[in-house]
Amino acid sequence: MNDRAEGDPGTRTTDDASLGATHRWRERAERLAPLVDGVEYYAAVRSALIRAKRQVFIVGWEIHSEVDLLRGEEAERAEEESEWPVRLADLLQAIVQARPELEVRLLIWEGSSMFALERQHLPRMKRPWDQRKRIKLVWDKDTPPLGSQHQKLVVVDDRVAFVGGMDLTKSRWDTHEHRPADKRRRNPGLIPTYGDPYHDIMLALDDEAARRVGEWCRERWRRATGESVDPPETDGASGGDGDDPWPEGVEPLLTDREVELALTEPDYAGRKELRQVEAAFIEQIREAEKLIFVETQYFASGKIADELCERLREDDGPEVILILPFGCPGKLQSIAMDTRRDQLFERLRDADTNKRFGAYWATLNGRDTEKPFEHSVYIHAKTMVIDDRLLRIGSANLNSRSMGLDTELDATVRVGADERDAVEAVAGYRRRLIGYLLGVDAQEVARAEKDEGSVLGAIESLRGGERTLAPFEHGTPKPTREIALEIGLADPERPPSEEDAKRALDTFAKHIGKRDKLRKALSVGVGYARRWKLALLGFAVIVLIAAVWRVTPLGELADRERMEGVVETIRESPAGIAGVIAVFIALGSFGFPIVVLIAASGAIFGVAWALAVSLMGVLGASIAGFAFGRMAPSGLQRRFAEGRTKRVAKVLKGEGVLSVAVVRNMPVAPFAVVNAAFGFTGVRWLDYLAGTMIGMLPGIVLLSVFGRELGKLVTDPTPARVAQAAVVGVGVIVLAIVAQRLIKKFAPSPVDGDPDEDDDADERGGS
Repeated sequence: MNDRAEGDPGTRTTDDASLGATHRWRERAERLAPLVDGVEYYAAVRSALIRAKRQVFIVGWEIHSEVDLLRGEEAERAEEESEWPVRLADLLQAIVQARPELEVRLLIWEGSSMFALERQHLPRMKRPWDQRKRIKLVWDKDTPPLGSQHQKLVVVDDRVAFVGGMDLTKSRWDTHEHRPADKRRRNPGLIPTYGDPYHDIMLALDDEAARRVGEWCRERWRRATGESVDPPETDGASGGDGDDPWPEGVEPLLTDREVELALTEPDYAGRKELRQVEAAFIEQIREAEKLIFVETQYFASGKIADELCERLREDDGPEVILILPFGCPGKLQSIAMDTRRDQLFERLRDADTNKRFGAYWATLNGRDTEKPFEHSVYIHAKTMVIDDRLLRIGSANLNSRSMGLDTELDATVRVGADERDAVEAVAGYRRRLIGYLLGVDAQEVARAEKDEGSVLGAIESLRGGERTLAPFEHGTPKPTREIALEIGLADPERPPSEEDAKRALDTFAKHIGKRDKLRKALSVGVGYARRWKLALLGFAVIVLIAAVWRVTPLGELADRERMEGVVETIRESPAGIAGVIAVFIALGSFGFPIVVLIAASGAIFGVAWALAVSLMGVLGASIAGFAFGRMAPSGLQRRFAEGRTKRVAKVLKGEGVLSVAVVRNMPVAPFAVVNAAFGFTGVRWLDYLAGTMIGMLPGIVLLSVFGRELGKLVTDPTPARVAQAAVVGVGVIVLAIVAQRLIKKFAPSPVDGDPDEDDDADERGGS
């Protein structure tokens, strides 16, 4: 390697004080390619992951396991023509299953309770990979107060790395057109939600530079987990063109270049701070001769503003062009960042005596600011171009926390003034960015630059349409400005003391509006509720039933004698019993939670009758689902097999009665999905039915008992009944958990054939 820092992370030493070295890593890359917007990055990272052989690292601020890496027609074409899934969770499972030597590690910042609503629930995030020993997900807690792990990195076999500002999560994917109502920006989840127009950039690089980023990921992993991970072996794992993990269809912008990698590391946990990101920004701004072009999410660093002001005061200094989002969508972010942005803009305007400064936001609706976040492009990119001879892409914003509090990693590449093709390539990248946001192509931007004699003049001449760059003429509302003036730690450049951090958070909490307070409280509540969801759900059901029957006329209608009369009528009538079973089968076949149906049977009929009704209903729904899977067209079977049913089918084929019984008590997939999956396999009818009866019967008994207690509670909602039902409910949950653990420990579980098989589910496959 070139210019290895003494005692740097690549040596995996335990003395992290050595990271205080001031010089930055400089490594060769054979290929470099900026990836603009999610449409380019997500497809590229999917392509690289498909070619992974030994080791994958995904390091980020956030992740969502269910994000689709391809969208629209591109996704449909991939599903038809490729064996590799589109969804991230499924793709990682597929590549690990196909490559016995491959290990995948995901290291994601833990965050805080304030982000609970915005992030995927951790158990659900881990669920697709929970039983795969070669997929490890860790939440990184190694941060000081108010700090975050802000680096966004993906490394494949130390041969290809992706560096920049974009996480593999919801509300990030977008096209270059940034259409306001693009349905392809749908987020994961049953309830349709859509991301707003979003602009971000990553850099793909290979060779020694990729290996260096891989070493840094292993160091991050060691800090977070204590586990030292060896570099991936290359013998036999990646030789020949077919094994090259460089993403298919991505043409390098530059080749054979030295890449400078700069870090921000806070003074924390015995490690000296690294302010390489800040030092590099200052050096590069001072190098500029004609142009400083920046896209950044935040602009709040006083030091960087001072450097830009100095350059603007020069008679023959460079143009300074900043492109940012309209503002921060959340009030807390606005307090911390927007007010400071406005202050620094004023300083730059005062220094701009030669009219070489422009600050813009990207609008999709002229200058209409009624709904700015729906009708503008949210700039999340972190890129800088200097004189078309320096290109920088990374995770760091131009704010104080990116210089000394958050962890950051930026990559810079330079080209010589005499390398005309390389200079034109960097200029083409910059013009492409400007063109996307102005709604014109890069060639039109180039012509305008030639005609106007400057980049700033070109932007001004091309502005004016619906989709355009609008100058910053708006400011932060006065109440927000007044709050921000109270907070000296809104954007700290170093880790604050615990006392200062508490003061800042208390001040935020005092001034945020009712809506934000409610949102924060709800986020914290969601975080706690997710830990105790089963207990809370059971308690809520009991309380709800008691309240409804106590305060509504239903209590009078549901007296014991009347309800017993209705139940007896149903019991004595063959048609009544058959009708209940038919409803049970219909609802169970179409995905209605089977546990609810069994408990309802217990509440209505009591334990003895509920056992008979539930068992027949479960068997009926099981037969219907199995028949659907067995008779489904091969094309439909193949499509279903891409998801959860693939895992069920693989582990069950030829296993017989015991395997079926075990799966019925394992959280493999929802009941209706498991039924269809069994049909896709070669399991025999008799084995399937016998295994279903054996596996489901214990759960039916437990839920029938719980249902009976709920039925008693309905007719007699006294405190004693509430307590009794709660005790029985908790007992059922405890017994179910114990039973599952015993099954996992002693029975031949679905993962016995492959220790990395998955136990993904939204609800239990049986009861």
